[in-house]
Amino acid sequence: MAEDFLRVSAELTGFDTGELAGTGMAETYHAAVRERVGPGTLDRLAVALTRTGGGPGSLTDPALLEVARAVCSLWYLGVWPVLSEATCRRLGLPGRPTSVRPEGGYPQGLLWRALGTPPPGTRPPGFGSWAEPPPGASPPERRGPAPTTGALR
Repeated sequence: MAEDFLRVSAELTGFDTGELAGTGMAETYHAAVRERVGPGTLDRLAVALTRTGGGPGSLTDPALLEVARAVCSLWYLGVWPVLSEATCRRLGLPGRPTSVRPEGGYPQGLLWRALGTPPPGTRPPGFGSWAEPPPGASPPERRGPAPTTGALR
């Protein structure tokens, strides 16, 4: 159930469920995680977080901790990392699930919200924006006389 995934994700990322849902990536990420570790692992992670009453630092099972970190990576960076062989064995996974970069994950990554900046390369700055200093920067000092028209020497 996506709502349970959002609650677990909110506990892990520090963003509330509304903010996570607002990225438009909840269903995509939920499907990616279920495909890689199965619904049983997500249920175990939810139970472990509820039982300990804390964030990912309170997890004592190394496999669940690695899955929790992978979920955070997915939300913050838009990338699901490859899990270690030990974690895959402990979770009973058939092989090592591959890394995945869901479409739209990079620009919706929580990293950019945490930094308060748009993701590089995702929004055009607008015509002539290069001519003005960035917001908060002081204008450059003018050095020497203003350039004159005419031939270059």
